[in-house]
Amino acid sequence: MIGQSEVRGFIVDGFPRDVHQALSFQEQIGSPDLVLLLLCSNQTLHFRLQQRAAQLGLLGDNITALRRGLHSFHRDITSVSRYYKQLHVLTQVDADRLEEAVFSDLSAAVREKLLKDSSDPSDFPACISVARPHMRSLEQ
Repeated sequence: MIGQSEVRGFIVDGFPRDVHQALSFQEQIGSPDLVLLLLCSNQTLHFRLQQRAAQLGLLGDNITALRRGLHSFHRDITSVSRYYKQLHVLTQVDADRLEEAVFSDLSAAVREKLLKDSSDPSDFPACISVARPHMRSLEQ
């Protein structure tokens, strides 16, 4: 994708996991225009991850692995979010709501931050698809 002029952007899901990865990404790819952080309770996150694991056939993944992944996430997300907040590219979205409401806010943030200066209707995607994290990504 790098060096292809027709590529207007891309979504990176579940990355970076720490500030070192953020700095490496910035050095190799560039600074992101927008970073979205979905905030929700552990209860909501746990429920959604279990649903996703069931959909992907990952029922063998256990609760201990999920808790370990959540602990690592909480440990690292503070410094990552602080870093992107200083760059003025962080938008936080309340994800403790129905998925449709969260998706609506994500779409609005993308339009506002990335497409606000565009007057060409073709610049506005009809649908923005966001990949959902799954259990295995929490264990890495």
